[in-house]
Amino acid sequence: MKDSLILNALLLSYSKIFFSENKITGVFILLATFTVPVMGLCGLFAAIFGNGTAYCIGIDRQSIRQGLYGFNCVLTGLAIGFFYGMSIKFFILLSLLCILLTFLTLFLNNLFYQHLGFSAMSIPFNIITGLALLVGQLFTTIHPASAFKNLQWPYHFPVPIETFLSAMSTILFQGNILSGILVSIGILFY
Repeated sequence: MKDSLILNALLLSYSKIFFSENKITGVFILLATFTVPVMGLCGLFAAIFGNGTAYCIGIDRQSIRQGLYGFNCVLTGLAIGFFYGMSIKFFILLSLLCILLTFLTLFLNNLFYQHLGFSAMSIPFNIITGLALLVGQLFTTIHPASAFKNLQWPYHFPVPIETFLSAMSTILFQGNILSGILVSIGILFY
């Protein structure tokens, strides 16, 4: 893949989570996922792998560049990273999920565009992640995640602001104020 395609696909995969097509927004959301470094790594791996899969199977380059095949992978990577601990088997599972997610996104987007006139949005993420969590209980070799070390915001805001920021970060499975601040800054750029 060309460098600009890779960078655009990566950053717009993150910004699409919040219905944005802004690379600066994507940078802030990417940074927000790394307030829990383990989960940030899972989301980044999933974005790269999902976009790479879309590229390898010949999906329209413009759709990849716009992040249409990466944002569901980012969400799945964050969700699976939230529930399961990292290991080689974890990354094999996440890779398989990203491949399935790419094909399901392609299928559902075509189906929805033909019959309804819009994309499948995050439906592929919901289906694949839901199934992975159900089936994941059968795998005794993939262990639940232990407590995460995350970067904390050292200052306090009034309760309504902290609640808002925490809610913004929860979309990324983070649940901390610093992540919410980064997401909010990214959305302000958009």
